[in-house]
Amino acid sequence: MKRLYLLILVLFLTVSYVGSAQLTQTYKAKAGESVARDKAKETLTDPELFIIATLAGEFEGIPIKLEFDEDKGEATAWIYLFNGTVDGNDSALTIIVIKSLIGMTAMQFNMGDMGGALPFDPENGVDGVEWIDSDEMMIAIRGNDNYRDFLDVFPETHFLMGALLTEPMQNHTIWGITFMNKDSLQLNCMVDAVSKETICRAQISDVETNIIADDELSIYPNPASDMAMLSIPAQCISERAELKVYDSMGNLVYNLNNLDINSDGKIALSVDNLFPGVYTLVYSGLNNTLLTTRLVVVK
Repeated sequence: MKRLYLLILVLFLTVSYVGSAQLTQTYKAKAGESVARDKAKETLTDPELFIIATLAGEFEGIPIKLEFDEDKGEATAWIYLFNGTVDGNDSALTIIVIKSLIGMTAMQFNMGDMGGALPFDPENGVDGVEWIDSDEMMIAIRGNDNYRDFLDVFPETHFLMGALLTEPMQNHTIWGITFMNKDSLQLNCMVDAVSKETICRAQISDVETNIIADDELSIYPNPASDMAMLSIPAQCISERAELKVYDSMGNLVYNLNNLDINSDGKIALSVDNLFPGVYTLVYSGLNNTLLTTRLVVVK
């Protein structure tokens, strides 16, 4: 995902935006495909679409804020990468499409020979695949248990990047989406662009993790006023375990390392310094697993 993110960012930075960019409107991925293809045909012979991607956020060098509406599955701008030929030679072309009040505007950038820099196989495009649009992709993600659990723990999570491409190992066309919370913890989701089957995994320091929601991590007493005892399942105990405590707004309150876990898998947690309220505890332990539970603090 990191290589794909960097590629998309470079492409956005390379293309100059038109003056009407300040009047942008969001739109779904399929809405700009025909406009991008017509633009690609001005340079390429028989262009084949092999990736669609977008970013969200404010980036130095990009004159507009890139947005993604998670409810509608719409973005400020999409990039469309095409393969084709120019004078009989293989070539690749990037088209960025922006929708403004005056309609769709397409701009092109010649990628040249990027070869191994691409985090996917440019020979396997998405043409000929009946892929789901970006709104259906978001519907599939919102139905995923890991996604919902992640948002329960980190309510301020936002869309970072997304791309439609053909995954080279199994030759499946997928949507690859990355979400990020305020502490830069990422959730990566893959949606099969035909069947809509969805997998979401959290990521810490480039290590994929599973989110396991409440009831796997128990705490007593709850509510607590001065001290609480946290019970860790035996299969998740690790010397490198970490415990994070978040308040109800998703702010990180504590980040505890070198946890003192006794032989029964219990951790004594002082809540003396916590204000009354509801807190979310996130334990990262063995097998890259995240366990979560909630703690109510009373005084």
